[in-house]
Amino acid sequence: MPREILSVAEMAAADRAAVERGAPTPVLMERAGEAVARAVRARYVHRPVVIWCGPGDNGGDG
Repeated sequence: MPREILSVAEMAAADRAAVERGAPTPVLMERAGEAVARAVRARYVHRPVVIWCGPGDNGGDG
């Protein structure tokens, strides 16, 4: 099933809304990382991978 991709501003608003409703930021980052890992496992041959993360909040998701 296709999923909508959010813009940077839309994702920031979604993150803020989740935090305002009580979701801790570390939990959101963990869920994001797990979702990416599941998507990668579903699409590619199983083998070791390296995750490169830039500076800032994106590193937590990685």
